[in-house]
Amino acid sequence: MPPTLKTSKKEMKVYSVEGPVILLLSPEGIEFKAKGTKVGVSATWPEIVASCKTPENVPSKFNDRPLEFLKFQAQEQLKRTTKRLAEGIAKEIAKEGQ
Repeated sequence: MPPTLKTSKKEMKVYSVEGPVILLLSPEGIEFKAKGTKVGVSATWPEIVASCKTPENVPSKFNDRPLEFLKFQAQEQLKRTTKRLAEGIAKEIAKEGQ
């Protein structure tokens, strides 16, 4: 089961903004507000990923397709993790059999 994102709040400095900015990460997206204000700027996670750039060295099928690239990377990492877990379990079983 994938981990769930809890709402997280952090005060930070943002380039060219006078004073501190509050960064709010939530399952819906991200929001920036000047400290002490009620209104800020925000974006949903799909909007954020869509606005990202893919690295220059990605396979051509992922050029200018950041969401598909991110999904592919996550699938590949899951495969590597599953393989490592299976190998670890096999080693433990082999140790018990000796």
